[in-house]
Amino acid sequence: MTTPQLRNLLENSDSLRSGLARVSLRTLGEYIQVYDLDDVEVKEAQTLLLRKVADTNDFIRSEAVESLRALTLKQKVPSIQNYLAVLKAGALTTSVQGSQNSASTRLAIAKALSDVSETGYAT
Repeated sequence: MTTPQLRNLLENSDSLRSGLARVSLRTLGEYIQVYDLDDVEVKEAQTLLLRKVADTNDFIRSEAVESLRALTLKQKVPSIQNYLAVLKAGALTTSVQGSQNSASTRLAIAKALSDVSETGYAT
């Protein structure tokens, strides 16, 4: 069961107000580093972060990448290579809602995941 604090962070991270979303994404990354998440919470955070790494705002995207790094490093999630394989196969459509079929969305997600793996955060 998702804690109320995590639920609020996820909701605020998905806010249309960019300042609120940015701070919430940063706080989400810190929350991930401190607390152990269960499988449902990891999936919810992963889905949100994968969508946010394709955001058009650079500062939203960079906060999402940092939080995705924290999630990959701290929690038991598939390795970056698994993310990239899923992305390459086009199967990411089940995880990312909205414009998941857009080539530019998939490219942005792939670039962010590549950045995560290049900085040594891949597991």
